[in-house]
Amino acid sequence: MKNMLCSFLILLSISPAFAQVPEDSSFGYLEQQTGKRARHTVKDLNKSSKGIFESSVYQKIYADLDVLYRDSSFTIDPSAIMGGKIFVLNQNEDHPRGALQWQSLNDYKNNSSQWNTLVDAVEASRREGMNVGISSFECLAPTFLRCLVFFSEEGEDAEILREYAYSSQTKTYVPITDDPFVLEKGFHIIDWADENTLVIGTDLLGKTDAGYPSSVRIWRRGEDIENAAVIHSIPTNTLAVFANKVQNVEDPSQDFFVFAHYTTDRDHHEHYLARNILSEDPQIIALDLTDDADYLSGNKNHLFFLLKKDWSYQNVDYAQGSIVSLSSNLSSDSTMDVRLVFSPGRGQIAESVRITKDYYYLDVVDNAQSQLWQLLPPVGEESTWRRSKVALPANGTLTLWGSSQPDHNQFFVSYDTCSQPKTYYLVNGPSSIEKIKVAKTYFDQYPNYETKQLFATSKDGTQVPYFFVYDKTKISDPNQVQKENQKLPTIVEAYGGFGITSYCNFSNTRGMAWLGRGGAYVIANIRGGGIYGPQWYLDGVGPNKQNSYDDLYAVAEDLIQRGLTDSSHLGVYGRSNGGLMTGVAFTQRPDLFNAFYIGYPLLDLQRYTVMKSDDGVAEGKTWIEQYGDPETNDWENYMKAYSPYQNLSAEKKYPKPFIVTSTRDDRVHPAHARKFAAKMQQQGHDFYFYESPTGGHGGADSLETLVENWTLVYSYFSLRLMNP
Repeated sequence: MKNMLCSFLILLSISPAFAQVPEDSSFGYLEQQTGKRARHTVKDLNKSSKGIFESSVYQKIYADLDVLYRDSSFTIDPSAIMGGKIFVLNQNEDHPRGALQWQSLNDYKNNSSQWNTLVDAVEASRREGMNVGISSFECLAPTFLRCLVFFSEEGEDAEILREYAYSSQTKTYVPITDDPFVLEKGFHIIDWADENTLVIGTDLLGKTDAGYPSSVRIWRRGEDIENAAVIHSIPTNTLAVFANKVQNVEDPSQDFFVFAHYTTDRDHHEHYLARNILSEDPQIIALDLTDDADYLSGNKNHLFFLLKKDWSYQNVDYAQGSIVSLSSNLSSDSTMDVRLVFSPGRGQIAESVRITKDYYYLDVVDNAQSQLWQLLPPVGEESTWRRSKVALPANGTLTLWGSSQPDHNQFFVSYDTCSQPKTYYLVNGPSSIEKIKVAKTYFDQYPNYETKQLFATSKDGTQVPYFFVYDKTKISDPNQVQKENQKLPTIVEAYGGFGITSYCNFSNTRGMAWLGRGGAYVIANIRGGGIYGPQWYLDGVGPNKQNSYDDLYAVAEDLIQRGLTDSSHLGVYGRSNGGLMTGVAFTQRPDLFNAFYIGYPLLDLQRYTVMKSDDGVAEGKTWIEQYGDPETNDWENYMKAYSPYQNLSAEKKYPKPFIVTSTRDDRVHPAHARKFAAKMQQQGHDFYFYESPTGGHGGADSLETLVENWTLVYSYFSLRLMNP
């Protein structure tokens, strides 16, 4: 399924209006995304970042990272295994806007730099008359000779759809000219039904108040899209409906779909099993599940769901965080056949269920360390799936690559830590695991570095885990309090939202631009994230949001108490929801850090639900469960206390922050960053501000943008922390 996870990860609730959100009389004009006056102010604010761009450290880091990102032999993570070939989305000097490429399994094993280019975004940009990058692709099994390719303009979340077919003459995919499936810019949820039919959801045919598709339709080749038949629709005052395809390899005519209707927020759903959707009488069956269940994956025999809260069904109790299976053979009048797949122990969470032709696997995190388990279906009346651990390295992060494909058993697993490069394994069954290669590294000093998991005690006594990455030639044991403060330049990275877990992965960029220059790095798993499962997430949202920020402060204070650093050498990094976190820390604890990277942030909690993009979408309406509803008592009860924009003070003394956004950010409105900087300027505070004209929320629409953004990050921290 082509899904909008990049933006739908932040789909939340829409609440009834209580009181009108007040206008911003001082800087409301900055909410015009591309307004003339707003552009003039942005140009003026951007001058503040001149000191970073012109610094010698910027020139040095840029030169190093430019070499790294332009290298065509750099190891690429595999996106999919299709037809025995490895498919990737690659970006390097030869393909600065990205390309869809493939090579044979043997070539991938041998780290060959020779890739077959199927779709190049630079060529697509010329054809479209605008700068686009490839955001994703969906090829039709079992031949994979037709692909739906999704492009975004200059990094936006909104996409255009083009259909491609493989040409044996050019050995590339070429745009179809005979009745192609084509959609212009919008939010699209699309999958193949068969070669001439798509199952689609698109905001071009009607959208909810949150800006997402309000219906699922059948679109047949050659048919005007307005005539696409509606097979499921939802009220516009709810959030969205997604269609997830379940393949039947033996008989594609028996493929079916699971519809997920997000009702009041991202944690509440109605699920439907949809069969025979191409017939004149499609069968749509409501599943009697708890409304907080998340659909994970499925095949012709089983559907898998994650439970966000405790659930009882047919006199059986299932604990919060459990995964259950349902038999796919379900009729409208039958009782669901529910079996327990996984019940979490202390510190355990299950991330996903991977399905191959003959096997099932469970991706588990146990006290922040990854494991892969094989699952065996229940036999007869057994109520629980059996499982056994797959022999892969421990005490690090396992990442599964290559989407689930029911026609073969192969997929990739990588293992790494913050201080150890990726090692790739090819899994072809639970007892057939082949180590194929170690990723190329530019950070040659990595053997001197080590990663330790430490714990800090938060304000309410909660133990907060964090990873500390350090040079072991300078620090022998971070668990011990140092005899004298080491004053290590240290960046603390955290996110703390939407149940997303912050893993400790190896990064050549971090190594070259920060660790190798004498810095230490921290990844903090604060509440609101997912490191310990659904309750850890719920303890950091809505009225509990302050817990996330208290956890961050606890980690920073723990580093200082251990003698590893001090506040003048300590910085905090956050983007998106993490940008809100750094904004809150900036206004609540300016004494604790000397550098604040506030990236692509949400900062004005009073107006975040009414800020609209040029397309008229108020994306903030989808985040209410996470932060609260400013049109209700939530504002006075708890939101007002931590909203960074409202809590900036002319009387306080602040360190010099770096506030970053993009004009093309259609997920978090750039006005949040603009207004924050403009208010700081009005109050007489010093700051760095940079709004890139391209890049979108991810800040990486081209090679140049990618290198520039990471250079700015580490140059800022170098200027603030390495010579405070």
